[in-house]
Amino acid sequence: MNITLNNFKDIQTKLEQFIRKYYTNELIKGILLFFSIGLLYFILTLLIEHFLWLNTGARMLLFRLFIFVELVLFIRFIVMPLTKLAKLQKGINYEEAAD
Repeated sequence: MNITLNNFKDIQTKLEQFIRKYYTNELIKGILLFFSIGLLYFILTLLIEHFLWLNTGARMLLFRLFIFVELVLFIRFIVMPLTKLAKLQKGINYEEAAD
């Protein structure tokens, strides 16, 4: 009985380590995606403004759209994995981690 309980605890510990590593990798991937997509979107925004010579209202709209897109990217790629890593939000369970 004691050996079975120890084995179960070892498996739980290994699954917890895997889940932590999984979300750490998701966070690293998210940071890279946030900066790369953000940089590409920033360059696209600059090119649109440069070639179209937009007036003040259109530039303000472009700026607000840029801020909105960056905020969505930040939440999707950085905040979501952080909340799952800190167990503030439900992530993968033991069965999904074992698969």
